[in-house]
Amino acid sequence: MPFVAYEKNGLGDRPSISIRTNGRVGLNKEARDILGENAYVVLYINKEESQIGIKPVSSDKVPGARFVRKPQRDAFFLALDFLEEFDLKRLISKRLPCKWDKATGMLVASYPANSLVEEQDL
Repeated sequence: MPFVAYEKNGLGDRPSISIRTNGRVGLNKEARDILGENAYVVLYINKEESQIGIKPVSSDKVPGARFVRKPQRDAFFLALDFLEEFDLKRLISKRLPCKWDKATGMLVASYPANSLVEEQDL
């Protein structure tokens, strides 16, 4: 039997985000393409559903707007404060598939529920 090439690689053409060790959130090419020409994003969190939302915005005047750097194919923005605020640093070095949510106008990524540590009553 001759060799057959396996032409898929990882997530393929599905959008995803990656949480990097330096506190950056990276967007693969497909996620970057969804942002379009928008140069900023605003971060959201839904603790009940264990989801992160990334809303593209066109201006830094929007409260919470973060500049998106777009080298060659991918994109990234700084989010260490967000990761620390919501105790999401356990997601560092993780890649999370995401999808476009038309209703909210956001890229939405789900994360493992045990990554979020809830405050405990003392």
